Amino acid sequence: MHARKARATRFLGLKFIVKGMRESMEKTIHNVCLKCGENAMNVYYEDGSDIRLGAWCESCNFKGFFVGKEFFEVTELEAKKAMRTRPYIRK
Repeated sequence: MHARKARATRFLGLKFIVKGMRESMEKTIHNVCLKCGENAMNVYYEDGSDIRLGAWCESCNFKGFFVGKEFFEVTELEAKKAMRTRPYIRK
């Protein structure tokens, strides 16, 4: 399984999702990490199901989410300056 990179803002990171949905998720621990190879990857599942939602490595902080069987790495973006997407028009 190869990891693909998907960009997301910091608040969409896996840690935030896990904190907000803790009661409706299950996890398996000590899975082999796709990035560092250590047995430190936690894989999160939908409660009462075998549908994988996301994963996080405690060793290298590698994290991502699943879409079907495909895994997408979550990277964090930091904006240097807040910008508007369209000009502000006064009425």
